[in-house]
Amino acid sequence: MLKADLTLNAAREVTGDLYLPEGAGRHPVVVAIHGGGWRRGSRKALAQWGHFLAANGIAMLATSYRLTTSGAVWPHNLGDVAAALEWLQAQGATNGLDIGHVALMGASAGAHLAALATLTRDEAKSPPIRALVGVYGVYDLVRHWQADLIKNTPAAEDPTIRMLGATPIDNPRLYFEASPISHVTHAVRGLKVQLIHGDHDEDIEHAQSETFALRLRQGGAQVQYVTVPGAGHLWFSSEDMREPTSHCAWVAPRLLAFLKQSLK
Repeated sequence: MLKADLTLNAAREVTGDLYLPEGAGRHPVVVAIHGGGWRRGSRKALAQWGHFLAANGIAMLATSYRLTTSGAVWPHNLGDVAAALEWLQAQGATNGLDIGHVALMGASAGAHLAALATLTRDEAKSPPIRALVGVYGVYDLVRHWQADLIKNTPAAEDPTIRMLGATPIDNPRLYFEASPISHVTHAVRGLKVQLIHGDHDEDIEHAQSETFALRLRQGGAQVQYVTVPGAGHLWFSSEDMREPTSHCAWVAPRLLAFLKQSLK
């Protein structure tokens, strides 16, 4: 069952789509955050994952967040994700969700926000997060800015500068605060993490996920690292998982097994 266009926070204009498994009872839930370079994209891009998870007994809440179409949005985009978690804390149970069994999942820019929301959440307003799934995410913004600089990306088009409103030379503290890798402490002990990255990704370095995985393990998280052979970027929201040769079809059973184990 799909509950579309839910208002999660009217003041912040945060909306969501809730994919619910059939049957009564409260279901474990994945809060899903779409990608798009912080500039574009829609929660609708993750619809096939919502239907897939719901068909396998796991609810999914796909949330919106503000984009850089009109300029810098940090830290408001993270605040929008936090608002979705606040809605889950307050309204999840009445919507058939088990807020004691929650995971965050994001792809690309969405993985960046999912990781940050997991590591910096307000414990008084957010349910506990048992698991994190990051698909070809950005976790070190200085490193990502440097990688784009090497590609001669114009400053006006650089996605990280657009999101933060400055370069790391202008405001290094801003980049530190907005990088998930900066927030890894021993508080991650026991957190279950699955990081997924294609070995042919030319948009976000494979090393972003590798380095983040190492830092999380050093903090005590339980990290499962999945390298997708031959995969580039964007496939998580653009491929049809019903196509047996797609990367989504290859990842789907691995993602499902991880979530079922983490949210049981």
